[in-house]
Amino acid sequence: MKHNNQIKKFCEDKTDLNEADIDYLIRQSEAVLSSKEFMDKDVFIDVKNIYSDHAIVVFHRKPHTKESLYEKTVVGQSAFLENEPGVLRTLQTGVPSVGLRGQSQEGVAIEQTVFPITRGEKVIATLIVESDFSNSFSSSFSLKPSKGDNSYIFQAPSESSREDEVSLLDYVEDAVLVFDQGGFLLHCNQSAVLLYRTKLGYLDSVQGMHYDNLSLDGTIFSELVEDHFSDSNKTVKYGKHYFQVKCYPNARNQQTVLTIRDISDLKEKDKEIQESVIASREINHRVKNHLQTIISLLRLQGAQVKESGTKVAFEDCINRIFSIAATYELLSSQEHEQIDLKSLIEIVSSNLQRCFAERPDIQLKLELCDQIYLDHNRASSLALVINELLQNAYEHAFSNKKYQKNKKNQCIRLQMTKNDDIIRIQVIDNGSGYNVETVGQEHLGLILVQRFVDSKLSGRLVTTSNHEGTQVKIIFKV
Repeated sequence: MKHNNQIKKFCEDKTDLNEADIDYLIRQSEAVLSSKEFMDKDVFIDVKNIYSDHAIVVFHRKPHTKESLYEKTVVGQSAFLENEPGVLRTLQTGVPSVGLRGQSQEGVAIEQTVFPITRGEKVIATLIVESDFSNSFSSSFSLKPSKGDNSYIFQAPSESSREDEVSLLDYVEDAVLVFDQGGFLLHCNQSAVLLYRTKLGYLDSVQGMHYDNLSLDGTIFSELVEDHFSDSNKTVKYGKHYFQVKCYPNARNQQTVLTIRDISDLKEKDKEIQESVIASREINHRVKNHLQTIISLLRLQGAQVKESGTKVAFEDCINRIFSIAATYELLSSQEHEQIDLKSLIEIVSSNLQRCFAERPDIQLKLELCDQIYLDHNRASSLALVINELLQNAYEHAFSNKKYQKNKKNQCIRLQMTKNDDIIRIQVIDNGSGYNVETVGQEHLGLILVQRFVDSKLSGRLVTTSNHEGTQVKIIFKV
């Protein structure tokens, strides 16, 4: 049958329904065709279009006892939230929408009753029963044809039930709706009026509507009361909007208060932040990979170098690049831009231990506090500084032959503490020491340390050295 093929085609192309869902929907359409209910109404089946915030018409049964509201076929056309709020509401919540006003694809004022079509726990479509509403508007409404087309402009009075009084609720930014003990809307503030008209597409007055026709989270009034308003604070995604919905009873006058706050902007900002974090992590991952590639190339080149001084220069360069890559390795594996210094120092230290594997007689001891973080720029600088200090200690602290004969417990200690907002890092060895006044001015690594501590960390560098060993202190503010 033609309508079966249409349903199958539209559902396969524009929905996420599986084959079993589509077969079930086709059976429902066949049941509608054979049913004798709503013989004087236009009956539709709409499904959610996954590529937009709209629904799409996949089935239409015209009335048997009167003329259809539609001159042309609307199968395959979209149902927009601003024109048919009941359709999108029921698809979203799974709750029937009874007697909601709307506007057809041909600009006719209509009244819709919308039922969910469910399979298991899933709302797969809606069944819509439509009737002409253009000749039965309430006298409080004005329906005028718009210029240039067949659509209509709806003009409704203020929703306030007490126009001569100033309601304090109108100064509340959240939408506030107050229902009587039967679940019918007694009054609401102007924020609620604007919410339902401009964002939820309700074309008629919500005054006097039942809670079941206004809820956004799929709850119905009777169940809400039976559950004593448990779980009445929810975040609801409704179309492209997000709402914070709260519902609570007013026992004094047996009324129920519903508040709705539009948090779409907050959610959008959260989404932008998450996307930025993901993009940043991807960039950091790529930078780390590029640095690792450079390290590999330098190692290949260094392996061909025969002159010892040049080979040492290659190794120094490789270790410096690795200390920077360590920062990006951490950044690429976490969700924030702050670097855990303990993890960073452990990576840099582990690399140096591998580089000096031929010196198992030198012990490297780490005494590091937890929960100390730095931004990635300063963390990278600190990683370079620590790399230089440890490498310098490995290469020079225990190189004196006379010292090696007399000293058995050769040790380098790296300590990190934090008091208030001051970080103190110490690299201490029990080597032979050196002349701080002369060596520091000639050694490239120590020159880099001094400059990075001054310019990147805005800290102080204090070095003391004698025949008992060397102590380097780095003190800076978080």
